[in-house]
Amino acid sequence: MTSGFRSVSFSCPADLGNIIVARTLIARLIRYISDMHSLRKIAAFASLSIAISLPLQAGEMIVSREGDAVAIYFRMPFTEVAPLFGHRVPGLTNANGEIVFDTLAKGTFEDADVLAQKVAFNIGGQNVHFDALSMMAHQAIVPQAFETPIDAQIAIAVCGVPLPEGKPDPDKMTWIGGWYAYPVDAGQDISISFPETGRQDEVMSLRVYDRGRLKDTKTVTIVDGGSIDLPYQLTWRQRLFGG
Repeated sequence: MTSGFRSVSFSCPADLGNIIVARTLIARLIRYISDMHSLRKIAAFASLSIAISLPLQAGEMIVSREGDAVAIYFRMPFTEVAPLFGHRVPGLTNANGEIVFDTLAKGTFEDADVLAQKVAFNIGGQNVHFDALSMMAHQAIVPQAFETPIDAQIAIAVCGVPLPEGKPDPDKMTWIGGWYAYPVDAGQDISISFPETGRQDEVMSLRVYDRGRLKDTKTVTIVDGGSIDLPYQLTWRQRLFGG
């Protein structure tokens, strides 16, 4: 089973934003691999992978600021996607809300664009259009790694877990999706507003990366019709040396 990987898809080579996202992700991956120069780090990475394979319990978000681009990724229980975004998951569900996988081969970024139509993205006080990267559904008992922007990009690009036997149960599936904006000033406040749908509060763990480095980790609660506000804060290095 495959999924559209918008940021490196050869079907849209003229999209400069996709090229930039691919470039930055590859650069971060190379730097990460080069940093794993000891068996101790490799062992730590293996332990982390085992921990990540545990069943998913709550929603998660990753925000990646890359100078002139911002990428936002979500991972959450499949049944909570429609209430949060105000739209059934197009391309992955039929009119009855049942999960279908036979459409994934065509790519899912266009469906993810439809899913986010009722979500408002704002950077630096201005409404900004975010293009979908892709989205994917996995069995919750074997989730993909979701610690870094690279993890998230791989999880929405490739289905690395087996298909469920028989009819997929939405209660046992995890949904992952991602969007990006380019060119933008990533060093600005970010706000993401969600539609009012009558749902319960959505609690998510949030990790914010700035040019590949983890900058903030916290838990956020998204009330029905509410938003997530991410003010940009300079590090002491940035305050002293700029950048």
